[in-house]
Amino acid sequence: MKKLKGGSISFQSLDQLRKFLTPKRLELLRVIRHRKPGSIYELAKLVDRTPENVNTDIRFLDQMGFVEITKVKETRKKTVPEVVYDKMTLEIDV
Repeated sequence: MKKLKGGSISFQSLDQLRKFLTPKRLELLRVIRHRKPGSIYELAKLVDRTPENVNTDIRFLDQMGFVEITKVKETRKKTVPEVVYDKMTLEIDV
């Protein structure tokens, strides 16, 4: 898998795509997009997962450009995830 310029990502195989876009990661993207959690902790509660596991997936999704992260300092520092697109398109050469 490699991240490409212009908002696209290339995968070597369909198996590699499946390992990257797991059902749990897709759930995170949907929940972020529609519920707009104010922190990783809030997101973890919404998907019934530990904050540590959610944070690991969010950092990976951020590195690949699927999520934007904002650090917010209120009473204490929070990481706020955001998804700024409505859909993903898959292209497969045959």
